[in-house]
Amino acid sequence: MSGGDSAIRELDELVTRYPKTDAACLGLINLGLLHIAQVCKQNTDEQNWQRKEEADAAFRRVAEAFPNKRDLCAKAEMYRAGIAFERVLAHRSTWEIASEQIQGLLNSYADAPGGIKARWEIMLAEIAMENSDASTALQRAEDILKSYPDCKLEVGWSHYIAGNACESKEDYATALTHYSAIIDAKYTEADNFANRDITLYSLRRSADCYSKLGQSDKELEAWLAIIERYPDDPVVEIARASVARLQGGK
Repeated sequence: MSGGDSAIRELDELVTRYPKTDAACLGLINLGLLHIAQVCKQNTDEQNWQRKEEADAAFRRVAEAFPNKRDLCAKAEMYRAGIAFERVLAHRSTWEIASEQIQGLLNSYADAPGGIKARWEIMLAEIAMENSDASTALQRAEDILKSYPDCKLEVGWSHYIAGNACESKEDYATALTHYSAIIDAKYTEADNFANRDITLYSLRRSADCYSKLGQSDKELEAWLAIIERYPDDPVVEIARASVARLQGGK
């Protein structure tokens, strides 16, 4: 038995022994997170989904057993919403089902912390993008930026979605304003953007947007910034080739 499985068993026993205590409430959340922590590449897809479904069940029990613990219920439901989103990506559900679940949470937990509500709103914006509805995605992203300006992670992710949506609408100038906001904020992979460095991503997208707008000097600046800031990243090869093309054309 792994250390994670041992901890899961101990938490399960704690919740069973003291089902109505604050410790059980927190224990259920931690139980769900422990199941998620066991998801890894070494497992089969089915094994990983068994872990995710176990986590979902633990998070669901929080709202069922402790309805008065509103903040903790909202936190548990935030994790459940993430699993619902992943189910669709894994072709185990539909965007309609996930969207209905997430919108229901926004309606039921209007008193939830801003960061949690912003996460739900971001999921709905991403669902709109997945459904090729760039206009709705953009509107949702802009609403998040207005409603939750102090949520740094969610603000960055909203600029990311808005930039992508604007590019889909071929509004490259507005896309650049969103990518510039990310670049100026200096987000890093450590900021937890699903293992993506969105500053690097935004620099690259900015280069493409400047190219579409015919602003070769600005495009060159973006590629040079990538070479300077990310010398060891594979994208540098593309950046150098682009710099050579742009400088050769002068």
